[in-house]
Amino acid sequence: MKPKIIMHTQISLDGRIKGFDNPEVYYQVAGGIHSDAVLFGSNTVFTAFEKYPAETEADFEKIITSPEDPRPIGVIPDSRGILRSLHCLRNLGYLKEIVILVSTATPKEYLNYLEEGITHILCQEMIMWTMKKPFRSCMSNMGVNTCGQTVAVD
Repeated sequence: MKPKIIMHTQISLDGRIKGFDNPEVYYQVAGGIHSDAVLFGSNTVFTAFEKYPAETEADFEKIITSPEDPRPIGVIPDSRGILRSLHCLRNLGYLKEIVILVSTATPKEYLNYLEEGITHILCQEMIMWTMKKPFRSCMSNMGVNTCGQTVAVD
C-alpha cells in the first residue's frame, strides 16, 4: 500500500524558508495535521538545531511510547551523516519517535553514532527520486499510512 503524502512548508511572504523567530509555532501547527509520520529533510533539521547544545548520555535513552500514542514518527533521510543533536527535535514533544534513513554510502562513524540509541533503517541506495522502496519498508514496518512532509528531502 502506498502511503498518503501531505506536503506543507514554512515560508515567508517574501519567499524565505529559514530565519524564523519561532520555529516551534510552525511545528505545533504542522503537528495538527494528524499524520502517522512526518518526513523532514536533513538540511532542515541540521539548520534548525545547529545552535543547540550537544547530547548528553540521557538523550540516547530509548523513550517508551504506547501504541496508542497519536503523535507521528519523524522520518529523516540522512545518508551523508550530517545530523547530531536529534534530542532537540525529539524533546519538542511533537514526535513519538525519530527514524533516520541511511544508505550503504553513510559514513561508518555516523552509523556508530546512531547505534547508541537512534532508530535507523538501512536503505541499499538512497536516491531521492527512487525512495519508493525505503518508504514502503519504513511505512509497513512502523504502521504508517499517512506521511506529512515538512520540506523536500535532500
